[in-house]
Amino acid sequence: MNEAPKIPKQALQAQRQAVLAQVRREQIRKKQFVITATSALLAFVIFVFSVRLSPTIANYVAKIPGFEPIVEMISYNKGLKDIMQHEYYEEIGMMITKNQLTATLVGVIADETGMMISYEIDAPFDLSTINLTEIYILQNGEPIGTSHSYGWVSDKPTKHIESVITATSQEAISYNNNNFDLVLHFNDEHNTVITLPFELQQPIAPTKVYTIDQTLEVQEQKFTVNQVAISPLTTAIDITVDPTNSMRILAFDDLKLIDENGEEWARIENGLTATGALEDGKIRYYMQSNYFRIPKELTLEIGEIHALPKGQDIIEVDFAKERILYQPDIVDWQITVQGKTVTVEADHYEGEGRTLLFTAYDQYGNEIPSGEQSWHDIEYGLHASYTYDDAPYEAPVKIDINYYPNPIGSHLILPIFSNK
Repeated sequence: MNEAPKIPKQALQAQRQAVLAQVRREQIRKKQFVITATSALLAFVIFVFSVRLSPTIANYVAKIPGFEPIVEMISYNKGLKDIMQHEYYEEIGMMITKNQLTATLVGVIADETGMMISYEIDAPFDLSTINLTEIYILQNGEPIGTSHSYGWVSDKPTKHIESVITATSQEAISYNNNNFDLVLHFNDEHNTVITLPFELQQPIAPTKVYTIDQTLEVQEQKFTVNQVAISPLTTAIDITVDPTNSMRILAFDDLKLIDENGEEWARIENGLTATGALEDGKIRYYMQSNYFRIPKELTLEIGEIHALPKGQDIIEVDFAKERILYQPDIVDWQITVQGKTVTVEADHYEGEGRTLLFTAYDQYGNEIPSGEQSWHDIEYGLHASYTYDDAPYEAPVKIDINYYPNPIGSHLILPIFSNK
């Protein structure tokens, strides 16, 4: 048995944010693991010229091994349609079996911001009883600094899974060495680790960077849009916040890039949508990409900006007495404490998928990371709980409010460039 590669986990600073959930159907059919050159070419011809035109043909293409997840994703991602049309997709076809688990790396889309990897898992037993626990992409034996989101079927019995891993990096990935390893950790009875080596042959499309460095002001709160960077997989918008602001900006909602025809570049629906933290003064938002289209004009629109006055952007907790010591008047949540868990019930909640509370600090200012989180919809809003296992019983413990719907501005327009 081959030993699992030793992964220096401390080298990974990026965090896994979101899990793709779009693959929900059981696939019961024989799989052809190695796609011949003829069938691959046929798949591309059908895909490029027909998938956008006919749902029936799209359904047919989805049955070709490895293509269904991509077909599902392009229905809401215009950039992926362009990528496939420009054949900026590299087939790999690497397959390895270990402990009755067969992993197939079907293909890769790669750029300087990350990779989108289509993969398949097969087994003679029910795969819904196990899951992927860790994913690494190695280059020269070291993990590249990427955050990962991925899909997995778990709600229905199945012996076959095909889905997509999306890896996003804050720093530009070097392709001086185009040899990589995809390392998959499973939580089966053997804790199986499968390593799939792959080599990229196609040239990597360079990122188009537009430097903006324009400062905007809303209710005396300043922030700067630094740059817009467009790659085949994503468009990144870098924003920094003025540290002298009297309010802490919590979110820039409903970001859109709009071209001269009024076509919108939408936020990413599944996967990593942002890196960095507004509380640290710098954040990068990710949008869908129209890399292979050359707009004559591009404009950034910010739907809403949410913020709270500094000092009113925290709650204070006494874990020993299970009491809330301080809650800003502006924040109308129902907050309770039980043990080391803080529970929030939010009325008229408008931040789907948001983390309401985040980092905690003891009375000396030492950071206490959040632990287990859970949330579910209730009749009138959202019920969310946050556990701080390492929090001391000495009061007060301060906890940052990560998101609260308190708009201070909306519908800001910023030109990015114009070639008219």
